[in-house]
This record gives sequence, C-alpha cells and structure tokens, in this order.
Amino acid sequence: SEVAKGAPKLLKPSDQSTVITFAKKLLHQGWTASGKKDKKLIASAKCHATKLLTALILGSASQEGKKDEKRQNELIQELFEIVSKHGDIGSDSCSEPEKAMLRLTAGSCVLNIGKVKEL
Repeated sequence: SEVAKGAPKLLKPSDQSTVITFAKKLLHQGWTASGKKDKKLIASAKCHATKLLTALILGSASQEGKKDEKRQNELIQELFEIVSKHGDIGSDSCSEPEKAMLRLTAGSCVLNIGKVKEL
C-alpha cells in the first residue's frame, strides 16, 4: 500500500484493482472492537484506506491516455458516501469523534481531488 500511496503510477491495473478492493472492504468491513484502543485503530485504518483511494485517483489522473473515468467516478462516489453518511459506513459502531475523523479525511480528499485539472 505504500507504493500505491507514494507512486500510484507504478502499479499495474491489476494491482490497482486489488488495492481498491482491499481499501473498499476495509472501509465497509464490520469490525468488533474490544476496547477504546481498538476502535481508534479501526478508525485510523479507515482513514488510511480513504487516503489510499485518493492517491490512486490522483495517480491515475496524471497518467496520460490511461484514464479510467468509470473507476475514478466510482472512487469519488465512495468518498462522497463517507461524507454524506457522516462517517457512518460499515456495520461497526464507531464513536462520534471517530466518525468525524473519517468524515474530515474524506472531505479533505475530495477537496484535493477538486484541485486537479485533469479530472
């Protein structure tokens, strides 16, 4: 995932699909947290998955001739879903601060995508 965040252009399309599937499952997975620390880790992992999806969108936007608009729109919709559902995605019950952190991360990612002229 560090390669995907640092240099998304280096990933093959099949690897990108694998990373996207992983990130989406991570976002929507129902987790059972046994304590406060576990809940924070889960929220942090979801924020990292959101950032990873954004890195893939931005990386694919900078590749000339290799744009996959359908995939980009799908990932952007994923970010909008997080914001519109107030960070309450998946079947786990996150606390309000954790939902706010996820919502803030997704909103920031949407703003970063909005700055890119190629999209």
